[in-house]
Amino acid sequence: MKRKITSLRNLFLRRMLWVLLPSLLIGGSLSYFYAASSIMESYDLSLLDSANDLVHQVQVQSGGQLSLNLPPAAHQMLAASNDDDVIYAVWDGEQTLLAGYDGLQQAMTNQKLVGHYNFRNLGIKNDNYRAILMRASLRDQNFLVAVAQTTRGIDHLLRNVLMDFLLFGGLLIVVACYGVALGVRRSLIPIEALRTTIAKRMPHDLRPLPETDAPSELLPIIHGVNELLENLEKSVSDHRRFVVNAAHQLRTPLAILRSKLELSINKPVSDLPVLVGELLETTERASHLVSQLLALAHVENADVIAPVFERVDLPVLLRTVAANFVVPAENKQMELEFELVECHINGNAMLLQELVSNLLDNAIKYAGTGATLRVSLKQATGSVVLTVSDNGVGVPDEYLSKLGQPFFRYQPKNSHGSGLGLAIVKEIVALHKGSIEFATTAGSTGFSVVILLPAV
Repeated sequence: MKRKITSLRNLFLRRMLWVLLPSLLIGGSLSYFYAASSIMESYDLSLLDSANDLVHQVQVQSGGQLSLNLPPAAHQMLAASNDDDVIYAVWDGEQTLLAGYDGLQQAMTNQKLVGHYNFRNLGIKNDNYRAILMRASLRDQNFLVAVAQTTRGIDHLLRNVLMDFLLFGGLLIVVACYGVALGVRRSLIPIEALRTTIAKRMPHDLRPLPETDAPSELLPIIHGVNELLENLEKSVSDHRRFVVNAAHQLRTPLAILRSKLELSINKPVSDLPVLVGELLETTERASHLVSQLLALAHVENADVIAPVFERVDLPVLLRTVAANFVVPAENKQMELEFELVECHINGNAMLLQELVSNLLDNAIKYAGTGATLRVSLKQATGSVVLTVSDNGVGVPDEYLSKLGQPFFRYQPKNSHGSGLGLAIVKEIVALHKGSIEFATTAGSTGFSVVILLPAV
């Protein structure tokens, strides 16, 4: 299944718009409701002023009865308010209508008055009204005043306000989205510049990327890339060195083979078996070098072709491998000693056999004639300790730290080797999450290899 590619620009836009758009919508809604509340408050204040004006027009007649003395001009002003109709009613404490529209009195009589005055919405004659009911008194006589105005004007005003909010709010959203898109695009310019810089690099150009003028958010990425380039440069350098050394090592036996074959062509061979033996020895040396190179390449690429790990009985594996070295050890008058305990590790049996073979082969080649070769297994806390040591000629201390490097070897006179055996051992130990140490054998001038592997 093909993985969906996610654009960083689209990701930024979506996440910013998810925050921005709801914020704009909530802000616009709140602004509209605050504006509507202010308009309604102004509307109510107008009704309150009209009710107060009516209260001031109430008088006590000579007979002690209340009456509303409203001039015609005031009545005309009160009854007309833009597109809205205004009605009023005044009645005394006995529910007697003093003046105004009796239908308003009937609609307001059923309303409970809380406080000195309050507002409410009414429906009269199939029309919607906003009304105020006010309590007042004059010479100890209580009376009620009600003023109602149709809501056509306020509804029209609220619709206009809503349309303005929608228009300008939509325009604001468009501008905000454009600004966000432009801001995201400009913010990603350093990433595009970094991509362009990397894309223009030639394969052999492993210089660190420049960190000047880079945003702080990109510095960890640049640092990581620079570390990768540094490791890659080291790896490429090691690879080149490896290829040069491998070519040199292979050229030597091939040159020997060629020179001896050319001599045999130009000059009669006096002793053919000797020549064939020399050619066979040289061929075996070249074959061994190729095998070592293939083994090292296999171990170094174990992260690509992962070996199968399983429970391995180390004593059994050691005895099996050591059986192949009994004859070479006898040929050099060497004595093999074993001190083994029962232990197991989680590992790859083939690679561990290669490890032990290289250690034994290395010891038999370089320890010297008549040396004693000792192989021991011990249990430690959470680990198995494998030690291969001898009491032979040993390795000077100044060379111990260089052992395990490909093609490096400290070899006595008249000995042969590729310098890959301990490098292979080191890689196999690392693959098994273990550790290795090269040292001088305690109590002698010999050489020891101590390996710690996790036990199971």
